[in-house]
Amino acid sequence: MVSSESGWDNLSFTLDGTTSTTWSGAVDWTSYAVNVPAGSHTFRWTYEKDTSTATGLDTAWLDAVTLVPLEAPTGDPSGLAATLASSTEIDLEWVDNCTTELGFRIERRDGASGTFTEIATVSANTTTTRDSGLSAGTAYTYRVRAYNAGGNTGYSNEASATTPGGATAPGAPSALSATAAGSIAVVLTWTRNSTNETGFKIERKTGSTGSYSQIGTVTANVTTCGDTGLASMTTYTYRVRAYNATGNSAFSNEASATTGASSDSSSSGCFIATAAYGSPLDARVMALRRFRDRHLVTNAWGRLLVDGYYRTSPPVADVIRRSDTLKEATRWALEPLIDAVERLD
Repeated sequence: MVSSESGWDNLSFTLDGTTSTTWSGAVDWTSYAVNVPAGSHTFRWTYEKDTSTATGLDTAWLDAVTLVPLEAPTGDPSGLAATLASSTEIDLEWVDNCTTELGFRIERRDGASGTFTEIATVSANTTTTRDSGLSAGTAYTYRVRAYNAGGNTGYSNEASATTPGGATAPGAPSALSATAAGSIAVVLTWTRNSTNETGFKIERKTGSTGSYSQIGTVTANVTTCGDTGLASMTTYTYRVRAYNATGNSAFSNEASATTGASSDSSSSGCFIATAAYGSPLDARVMALRRFRDRHLVTNAWGRLLVDGYYRTSPPVADVIRRSDTLKEATRWALEPLIDAVERLD
């Protein structure tokens, strides 16, 4: 209790030379508490008197000083889980098993070994937090403990999560082959060696020399393509590469094919019919080829239809070729068309 001239006469309490609090004027009995870390410390009470004026009793009373040990919190956090929130963020969640914490300390280390470092604290009763600004392709391990002025609990279990790796360009395709399909088309096939491509870019040049130009793309997982509307008796050379948002793969090997003469029937290009009937020399396949050569490729709309067919039919034909049931169903579906084109001959 202090009875003194307010603003001039002061009772001060210092801890290790640092003033903790000051009282002045007529003050009733007041209790004051301060948290003190473990160890040896110096306490001091100082009463300063200004003698220029005098009001009040100019006195101070110190009743009692009690040292009360602070208890560390009990009840370690449990059930810590680390969940990937984005490519640079990890969410943490745990169970609060303490009732006397001031908050929780969050610690992290990179990978499964190394030293934990405190990265954040959260307030009492909070059981979630998000760790942001992380590096790509890195494993992070976490642990949590509760704390108050008396100390810390034990640690929770450890929990880990790994941010996804940085994006990379896809691997280069291989085993590119080019097969002429009659006089106006070439069918390309290749081996896919990537799992992260957006698609494939197809490039072509005329002959074995000259400059390549991109003629089209196909989507991811597609490993065949038809190039149509070509000149007869001409050699074309191709290369393919995969691509995604990061960039392009290296090119595949080069592959060449030479289209046949306009009357060449050695390769029908009627992929679905050939798959269904088993041979490009089957009479029904030859009827379809004659219809193509006489009535479709001779006009703009027909060439557009043939172009679309050659681009989309090779993978369908591959599926049909491997199934007797699909072969039979395809033959049944083609019979009306074959009857119609044969009547045109």
